[in-house]
Amino acid sequence: MMTYWPAIIISLTMHSALIAVLAWGWQFAPQKTVVPPPNFIKATLLAVEPTAKPKVTQPKKEIPQAAAPKPPPKKVDLTKQRQEQERLKKLAADKKKKDQLAKQKADQVAKEKQARIKRENEAKLAAEKAAQEAAEAAAKQKEQQEQLRLQAEQERQRQEEQEQQRIRKEQQQALLDDIAKEKAQIDAQVAAEQVARQAAEDEVAKQSYSDLIRKRITGAWSRPPSARNNMIVELTIELIPTGEVVNVNVTDSSGNAAYDRSAVRAVNRVGAFPELREMSRRLFDSEFRSFKLAFSPEDLRQ
Repeated sequence: MMTYWPAIIISLTMHSALIAVLAWGWQFAPQKTVVPPPNFIKATLLAVEPTAKPKVTQPKKEIPQAAAPKPPPKKVDLTKQRQEQERLKKLAADKKKKDQLAKQKADQVAKEKQARIKRENEAKLAAEKAAQEAAEAAAKQKEQQEQLRLQAEQERQRQEEQEQQRIRKEQQQALLDDIAKEKAQIDAQVAAEQVARQAAEDEVAKQSYSDLIRKRITGAWSRPPSARNNMIVELTIELIPTGEVVNVNVTDSSGNAAYDRSAVRAVNRVGAFPELREMSRRLFDSEFRSFKLAFSPEDLRQ
């Protein structure tokens, strides 16, 4: 903010000096009287007759001039002096009052600005806090829902396993009752047929799930530029009963590192085979918990 105090101080100083001059008058230094040095005349003695006496000429003395009279002191009009002093005081008081009003107005504007900024900052902080709390609540709710889903899935699997166990027990009990009623030969024949049938079903199921896994991996595979016909990479894939992939490694390389990596990425990209949840635990443990897969897509062209 522009300030007028330096100009006011200079103006007051000059007016004060003018008033002092008017009050006391100008002090003039007295003129000094300059006395010129006497003029001396050099005389020469001449030889004359004794009867005549030499006449000596005396130098003339100059009379010093009188000093110039001092001028009379100027008269000071005390009324005008007081009026001028009062006018100057009034100007200074008006200026001071205006400056105080301007300063008060500037202070009020600054306070209002600070209050507005404070309100805006408080509103911003409140909004950020509300957003953070909402995000935390949403994350917590999502975590709770995920836990509930996992618990429900585990409960479903547990019930399915219990049901399968119950069915197997009933079948076994029925089979035992039949075996007890039939002859030993019939019992042996039935047992052999059952084993053969189970083996055939297992083989069909194994082939079906293997084809499904191979098809899913091939669909997720991105062909590298260096891939060629007849490239085969053998992978070892480890799963859990839910069908999720927990590990995949290259057991036998194709000789092309980019091709091997593309096959591993395809398995990880699939991530899980949820269809395996319908498989019996026995077949899963024996065939798919850890199995080898020779990866060689059939659509490669030169």
